[in-house]
Amino acid sequence: MAIRELIEQIAAGWPTYFQKGRVDKRDRIYEVVTTQFPGALQPYVASYDTLTLQGSTGAGNITAAPWIAIFDRRLTTSATTGYYIVYLFSTDMSAVTLCLAFGTTQFEKQFGGPSTAFPRMRSAATRLQEMFSHLIPVHMARGPIDLAAKSGQRLHYAYQQSAILSYAPYRIGTLPGEAELVADLRELVHLYTEIVSDPLEASVERLVEAVAEPAPHVEKIKVHDFEPRPPRLSRESNMPGTQARRSRRYSPESRKVGDTGERLVLRHERERLIKLGRQDLADRIRYHAQELEFVGWDITSFDDDGNEMFIEVKSSIGKTVSRVNLTINEWEAACDPARRDCYYIYIVTNALSATPNIERLLNPASYVDDKQLSCEAIVYELQLSPP
Repeated sequence: MAIRELIEQIAAGWPTYFQKGRVDKRDRIYEVVTTQFPGALQPYVASYDTLTLQGSTGAGNITAAPWIAIFDRRLTTSATTGYYIVYLFSTDMSAVTLCLAFGTTQFEKQFGGPSTAFPRMRSAATRLQEMFSHLIPVHMARGPIDLAAKSGQRLHYAYQQSAILSYAPYRIGTLPGEAELVADLRELVHLYTEIVSDPLEASVERLVEAVAEPAPHVEKIKVHDFEPRPPRLSRESNMPGTQARRSRRYSPESRKVGDTGERLVLRHERERLIKLGRQDLADRIRYHAQELEFVGWDITSFDDDGNEMFIEVKSSIGKTVSRVNLTINEWEAACDPARRDCYYIYIVTNALSATPNIERLLNPASYVDDKQLSCEAIVYELQLSPP
């Protein structure tokens, strides 16, 4: 069935379906949104083996308007995270907009309500637009979209701000021909996959890092010792060949987040030693990263008995971390028999918040030796001159 015809069917049948309140999987509109519309798009994305389609009328309660999304599995498989292509119907069923948009939940979790999350979402959108301005067709709009949503319609109110790029709304009464609808879809799919494939790795985490600022005051630093994560199935694990390798692409933390994490660890170590009555040791802490000393760790501190501690700091704005990147210099230092028993990786999460968390991993090399953790090379540096 044609995309144009499916849009018309949804617009015509939605008001009656919406009155049901709860999602009805037996209803024809549910079938159109979740099965027929994605099925109609499938031929136009079939050549991209990383894309998946999903349509939704809500989870439990029927949402104010339906959406049909195209996810690149290398980046996201959920409407709450990453960014993706989506057909967003207006709440009054007068139009549908094809756009590239963020999952809004990730911004709300990081920044809070609309007054703080929306400006950050727009800044992240601008950042992505600037990064790929050379690829973006001039006819694509770059601002928020209009879905006729009121503040009480929370999801669609947020969706309006989530648009990164969009086409002019398709008005239900004057829909363009099928050829134009297909051409727009093909163009946006190509652009989306080009962005996701770019080695700059424009993940939402990196975009959020760029627009987030450290909390003006740190209320409390939570510290605990490391515990290995339970094994989990990556969303890329079922993907063949080059797709699986994409999940391990090198992604260094932003300098802003890294610096903030290092300062938090430095503060914690000084406060810890002072509480022990060892102001003399607190005064001897070395911040090698600040002094541009590349020794294989960032900070040299001291344990409760006055022995040296070699601390490498890895930081993230997220609440959890499943992997960290180490340079060859850092890993060699971690494996050095003379230091490994005193070598720590301090994993700082929520690094830009008022309540950051520090997880202390002592002797990571021993965890790898015991096969509790794994470590492998994921990047090589090719020097473009003789050795």
